[in-house]
Amino acid sequence: MRIIFTWKEIIVMDKKNEIARFPATCNVRHELNGQRKPNQVIYTVNKYSKPYYPRQFPSGVWEITAIEWPEKDSDRYEKYGPVIIKTNATREVFLWYLDINGNYSSISSKTQTDTGYYIHHTHKYLTTHGCIRGGDTEDQMIALSKLVEPSLNHHSRVFLEVL
Repeated sequence: MRIIFTWKEIIVMDKKNEIARFPATCNVRHELNGQRKPNQVIYTVNKYSKPYYPRQFPSGVWEITAIEWPEKDSDRYEKYGPVIIKTNATREVFLWYLDINGNYSSISSKTQTDTGYYIHHTHKYLTTHGCIRGGDTEDQMIALSKLVEPSLNHHSRVFLEVL
């Protein structure tokens, strides 16, 4: 199975046949578009957890690694919605210095590998920290996950191509 993200939609393919299409976006709040305030500091998703400004999902071919169904009243459900499609996508990001108040101050020359690039949907947020926001509704995200999950359960590889 292959999933293609065109920056406007997700196309689900089985061999050479299209199975489904879902609307999708990757609208990231950061300093470049002025949508993230200096006090809204984000930390890399890895064991070092350093401040950085998030960036879009990295282009390339990645693999879907798992599907997580968070508990309804959990923090993860609140943040990611009813289902999270996990990937092995990574990218290098520049770390940022913080001022004495804990706000973004200036960019450093140091980089770090960021992980945790997912496909998810929550009605609460229209932006992400670099993840793909799948579907216009949570129901569409659930439908996408139910198309992918049988392949993962049968230990088949599922690839994600980000154009």
